[in-house]
Amino acid sequence: MHKARFTNAMKLLDEERAALRAGHLAKVAELTSQKVELVQDLSALRLSAGQARKLRDSADHNAKLLEAALSGMRAAQERLTALRAVRSGLNIYDSKGSKQTVARSNGGMEHKV
Repeated sequence: MHKARFTNAMKLLDEERAALRAGHLAKVAELTSQKVELVQDLSALRLSAGQARKLRDSADHNAKLLEAALSGMRAAQERLTALRAVRSGLNIYDSKGSKQTVARSNGGMEHKV
């Protein structure tokens, strides 16, 4: 029974890692409740030092993957915000340091002769 709980915990962390690597964040969210239950189950058990280390290492690895995913999402959000700002106009500074917005044209090409 003891070994089965440990094995289930490792399988769950492996499943979470696969979901993180594949970018399936909805699946990661679904696994959260199962992780909470397993942590509660494991806290009542006496794991060997090796088992505890394996669980900790696997959970730490997943935490790093999750942080990388969140960092990527923040970067994408910042980029989208910047692109939206460019669509409305371009912010420039004049010789006095005052900020001005140059309105965006209709998107047509200007042809100079």
